[in-house]
Amino acid sequence: VIQKCIELLPTNHIGFIVDALLGQTVRMAKHPYACRVIQRLIEYCSSAQISLLLDDTLQYCLELATDQYGNYVVQYVMEHSSRPGDRQTLMQTVRDNILSLSCHKYASNVIEKAVGCGTSEERALLVQAVMGGPDEQNPPLLTMIKDKFGNYIIQRVIGVSQGPHREALFAKL
Repeated sequence: VIQKCIELLPTNHIGFIVDALLGQTVRMAKHPYACRVIQRLIEYCSSAQISLLLDDTLQYCLELATDQYGNYVVQYVMEHSSRPGDRQTLMQTVRDNILSLSCHKYASNVIEKAVGCGTSEERALLVQAVMGGPDEQNPPLLTMIKDKFGNYIIQRVIGVSQGPHREALFAKL
């Protein structure tokens, strides 16, 4: 019912829903039904109207990414937020935590979304994060390829990598 209200009512009439979630974003994002309400708000409301909700999601993105339902909220922010910098902040967090997130059942979905909705420059940076530094003895790639969730991320990264990044990725394999 709440999702339908968000979809059908003018956004200036659903502020009470946003207000009810304030201060509870993380808890609600981890709930099987409330996470869908948050997704609808991200989809239908202006970034200004849900700014505090977006702030909470970004602040706790690692915790939410590893949650069964919270990962969907992080994916929605990555794909639908119109607020400048939100996707870039999440992409940086993904790059900084590429190994742990890729090898996690739920967080690997966030990595997959990052690979799918990133710009070509962001994808290239993700490929570099997967390959690790030039002097890195044990790059994330080697652990990810042996992991049941990380392996799937490697396949996706291979599918989107291009040019010198693709060649470097195959050289590391």
